[in-house]
Amino acid sequence: MKMISKVVIPIIIALMIVGCGAEKNELIPENSNNVRKESIMENEEVIMSNLKLVVNGKELDVVLEENSATVELLSKLKNGDVVIHASEYGGFEKVGSLGFSLPTEDKQMTTEAGDIVLYQGNQISVFYDSNSWSYTKIGKIKDISQEELKNILGDGEVTFTFIINQN
Repeated sequence: MKMISKVVIPIIIALMIVGCGAEKNELIPENSNNVRKESIMENEEVIMSNLKLVVNGKELDVVLEENSATVELLSKLKNGDVVIHASEYGGFEKVGSLGFSLPTEDKQMTTEAGDIVLYQGNQISVFYDSNSWSYTKIGKIKDISQEELKNILGDGEVTFTFIINQN
């Protein structure tokens, strides 16, 4: 199964990145190094709908935003899972370093429980409460209450693993 995913996922992601028609592409703002933003097509929706965040052994479904950061994150996932060691911050989120940078499209927002955001281009925050700041939204954990999420995240440090579910 791992051999299939090492072959099939890179092909699908490569097709996602280069296979869109020119009229569907939009230029990313200047702060994103003129990377081209790809519209979500049918095959991208399948991959994006299979993105999971694993926390303390629990797989959580994630709905991704359509932006250059998520396109780049999916590209990184073609080489394997993305693991983030996160710690408590401010009594409303868990935050940790990606170990690499993603393009930013920061916007002022008020987060909600389940929001996953990019902070300063190289940190991922998972919110279990609200905060107002300028972030690039990566996605949202589906179908989970604030209390459920707080229980899953637990106290102190935690490890997040982004995976593409193969089922």
